[in-house]
Amino acid sequence: MEAIVNIITKYCGEELDNYGRCVTENPSSWQNDCDDLKNKATHCSSQHPAVKRINRECANSFKEYDTCLNTHPQDVQQCVSQLEEFLKCAERSSQRIENAVLEKSEIR
Repeated sequence: MEAIVNIITKYCGEELDNYGRCVTENPSSWQNDCDDLKNKATHCSSQHPAVKRINRECANSFKEYDTCLNTHPQDVQQCVSQLEEFLKCAERSSQRIENAVLEKSEIR
């Protein structure tokens, strides 16, 4: 999970910081006051090639998790194993991305 966070923070850090600052500065009204900043952070992270790759490579495990949540909305503990599988898939995918970036930078 750390690799995913690192990738998103690296490419969308400014958007995430702006949103976080807005939430902190508007504790009673952040849902309305920070909506535009939330959308910018969400758009940045969802449009990043690394996140798109994770979504593509881990679609099946995420679907299993989502199906479990919809089947057991009152007992999400039943879905822990599906969540763990999705997170493992996302971690493997993000590690491959980080390794490819490192290899590319070492070549230069």
